[in-house]
Amino acid sequence: MTELRKRFMRDMSISNFSNNTIRNYTEAVSKLARHYKKCPSQITEEEIRDFLKVVLDENKSWSHVNIIQSALKLLYTKTLDQSYKVDRLQRPKAEKTLKYILSQAEVVRLLDLCKNVKHKLIFMVMYATGLRVSEVAALKLTDIDSARMIIQVRNPKGHKQREVKMPSELLVWLRIYYQKYKPALYLFEGADKKSHLSHRTIQTIFKQRILAAGIKKPVSSHDLRHTHTTHCLEEGSDLQAVQRNLGHSNIKTTLTYYHLTNRLKTTLISPLETLPGYGTRCQ
Repeated sequence: MTELRKRFMRDMSISNFSNNTIRNYTEAVSKLARHYKKCPSQITEEEIRDFLKVVLDENKSWSHVNIIQSALKLLYTKTLDQSYKVDRLQRPKAEKTLKYILSQAEVVRLLDLCKNVKHKLIFMVMYATGLRVSEVAALKLTDIDSARMIIQVRNPKGHKQREVKMPSELLVWLRIYYQKYKPALYLFEGADKKSHLSHRTIQTIFKQRILAAGIKKPVSSHDLRHTHTTHCLEEGSDLQAVQRNLGHSNIKTTLTYYHLTNRLKTTLISPLETLPGYGTRCQ
């Protein structure tokens, strides 16, 4: 590991960046160095601009380009103290991404085709609670509070971030899963039992199950979170309760889903409770 790489990773650790961000930023800087075959400290402002243009021309997503630019700004501003090289960089205009929503029938097909109990439960947790893929992957047994019927969600550093409602239907499946797999630390263990499944593994499994279910929508695993939110609002869940459940700091983010329903209630209803064949509210 080069000295610059060590310093850059140290600066990110001090700033409390997640392991995923550190990995992405380090790869972004490495890509710049490989492109010019020289140390980033020797790369000029003009070369940085040319490099970003190359990345854009590769038809990379806005989020990918944004990660690279954020990494370079941190490198040159903090680690190298050469902020003049990135001060005039402008963020690429954010692209508007479509939210793909599964119907209840499609969610049922997805879950029914998951014969592996672990895979089924992963997607049930995501649909029932609206957790992100990374949040589900990092769940520990101690995060499941069956007495209070909540799940504690932690940030990438392992600190408690928020609590989400756990429907009774989900607890039934959690107990079935525990009896079968007997996880020790993480709810969804990886191959070595001391780590959890990676979010990429979950994404891959999701894509495989979507194909098997014959669902043609270009959905990703993150769209289960969008589906959860939309179905919650369609069932009449309170907007602010949904906001708290999702961990949105600004209610405007939650409002982007609100055009789908005009019904309001004062409770949070998990969509799993009304899912045909899985929920008690539809029996």
